[in-house]
Amino acid sequence: KTSNEDFNALNLPADVDLQVRLAQCVALIIVVFTQDDTIIAMGQLGDGYHARLREAFTEMSFAKWLLSNVCRLLVGCLELFVAFLLVVQEESVIDIFLNFLAVSFVSEVDNMAHVLALGGFAGRRVQDMAERVQETSYLPTIWTRRTTCCQVHTRRILMASVVALIMAAWGWVVRRQKIDYLLTPSVFVQFSDDFSPALGPFSGTYVRSSHRKNNRVTYVEQRSRRAMLGYCNDIQAWTFSYGNAEDLDPCTSYRARSVETTTYDLLSIVDLPWYDYDENLGQLPMTQSFFHSF
Repeated sequence: KTSNEDFNALNLPADVDLQVRLAQCVALIIVVFTQDDTIIAMGQLGDGYHARLREAFTEMSFAKWLLSNVCRLLVGCLELFVAFLLVVQEESVIDIFLNFLAVSFVSEVDNMAHVLALGGFAGRRVQDMAERVQETSYLPTIWTRRTTCCQVHTRRILMASVVALIMAAWGWVVRRQKIDYLLTPSVFVQFSDDFSPALGPFSGTYVRSSHRKNNRVTYVEQRSRRAMLGYCNDIQAWTFSYGNAEDLDPCTSYRARSVETTTYDLLSIVDLPWYDYDENLGQLPMTQSFFHSF
């Protein structure tokens, strides 16, 4: 396996930086309040059905009203779910807002169809119907001020419930990331003796440590506890180091390093180049070494 897909069906990143976390929060709130289908459907359902609707819309019936609003609400909820997945799956601020723009564009397709209908691109009959829908308004005269206030409160409660649900789901994702639930608990490392004999004896199982360094987990060699895989902020790379257990540090005296990366998941870069560090020769590409999770 080259990832932890067994317990990460949603393909969530192991963790993200603080600025990405803030961007996720902002994007999710914006998604909820710009989701027209959800807002309008909840408003219509909150207002309820009135017989006077048939005076403004002669072909209206309760079944049609209910079906249209329920379908609109379901479409809006589906768009929210897709937007939520796209936001929490990304590891950079730019990708988050690019996905947000893509979802916003897709959600506006039905409105674009209405604009085309108004322009007569779908035929004269469809244009007449679109103009009729555009120009017809409805405001029941039987509503009282008290009834209107109750409906406003209902809409606010519904919107607050949607926001709370989205943020609760986001909090669940953040919690899983903070307890390292999305990271593999152990990894098997095999170093090639042909290129670097000094690293060969450190082949074996590396288990996830409970202590973080540089805001990322570390993996310690299970048998001797004298070798470690960790992340170094100074060079923005995962490194391999060995020595006394109490002196192990990802940024000092490392003997191998990955390419530059900001990922929190070690297994996401196992297929990328790693380099053996020699004091005299500098960085040299490593060959015939591999990682395997279990």
